[in-house]
Amino acid sequence: MSTRARIRSEIRRALVVIESPAMRSVAADLEDVVGSDAPAVVEGERGTGREMIARLVHFAGGRRDGAFVAIEAAAAPRPLVDRAAAEPAAEPLRAAAGGTLLIKNLCALEPAAQRQLAAALREPAAARARVIGSCDHDLDAAVEAGVFDAELYEHLTVHRIALPPLRERSEDIPPLATHFVRDYGRQAGRPHMTLSSRAFDALVRYPWPGNVAELKDLARRLVIRAARTRIEAGDVDAALPAVAERVPLEEMSLEEVVRAKLREFLRRMDGYPIDGLYEDVLQRIERPLFDLVMDHTGGNQLRAAEILGLSRNTLRRKLVDHGLVARTLRARDRAAANATPKAAKVARRPRGRDD
Repeated sequence: MSTRARIRSEIRRALVVIESPAMRSVAADLEDVVGSDAPAVVEGERGTGREMIARLVHFAGGRRDGAFVAIEAAAAPRPLVDRAAAEPAAEPLRAAAGGTLLIKNLCALEPAAQRQLAAALREPAAARARVIGSCDHDLDAAVEAGVFDAELYEHLTVHRIALPPLRERSEDIPPLATHFVRDYGRQAGRPHMTLSSRAFDALVRYPWPGNVAELKDLARRLVIRAARTRIEAGDVDAALPAVAERVPLEEMSLEEVVRAKLREFLRRMDGYPIDGLYEDVLQRIERPLFDLVMDHTGGNQLRAAEILGLSRNTLRRKLVDHGLVARTLRARDRAAANATPKAAKVARRPRGRDD
């Protein structure tokens, strides 16, 4: 078997299902990444399989005999690059020399560490590890906002793998679910587990905030709980809330939280109302947003308007519409009360020559 054919085979085995155009594009990109030795970035939401892709690139590529070292950016050693370290293992780049270093959640890397890593990546490739970064943020936007080092960005984005969220590759959901159910069924001694067409429909309708990882977890639960070898839509509906509840709020993006709450809101309403849904939802979202921003600014309407990107007159009208004027005044009073002791302390300070 040729090297290219071997790489293609390993990619297909790792990705499990490559039916959607998005995943066919990912598979094609991976062939180039695995066959290369250059740095790469794997982008995607939580649960899309970023670390799995990084491991695939390492173990299917030319550095598979070297070490695979994975670190969390937020917990990276300080300094990240320390040539004076007594033990090579104390420095991630040296620990992964000849192999691959995966830096997870790349955007959380401190600015100093970003600069150190950018400098290290100028070295000859043979003398260091191959670096792969993973992130769930838009790196381009992070660079534009000045929170991610532009030089490091240029070094790392030689290759970019963008993993689509599961909700955007719905045609892959039935075959993925089938694969996971069969796999867990074999492990549980129930090799003939199947899903009905209505069960597939229920799976496709769900938004999957946890992506493939959530689907895999659901499949395990369905196999464990199933009273029969055929899983029905009712089984799926009963299991989905339990899976969703396991996703910690702090690990969900704002969009995922809003999506989950809207889904529950619509479920309680027994479907979509005939009219007025847009205005109703906006009213319910705007009020806590304005309330929190006004509290944050201590009732300062000018600053709140700047944060929200609204004119002061528009903000005032919104505060009246949402019945938040009284709360705004209380926030301003609290801010003034908190500032008073500090101001009094300053006033009592003895005057010096430079005052």
